[in-house]
Amino acid sequence: MLAPPTADVDIKLLGTDGPLDAGIESIALLGSQEQIRWQRSPNGLTIRLLEKLPDLPVVGFRISCK
Repeated sequence: MLAPPTADVDIKLLGTDGPLDAGIESIALLGSQEQIRWQRSPNGLTIRLLEKLPDLPVVGFRISCK
């Protein structure tokens, strides 16, 4: 992300009905050790916003597939 999110992140293309056939195993926020809460549905992937984001100019998520 090019700017820190201010709300939960919704990625419609990564929904269970989207082009990604593999299941999602885990999601990590780069620069943080906190566990990320997320949910995947036919409507998309929702990544829950942490209370405190790392103090970095760019926010990135690593999505690991099964």
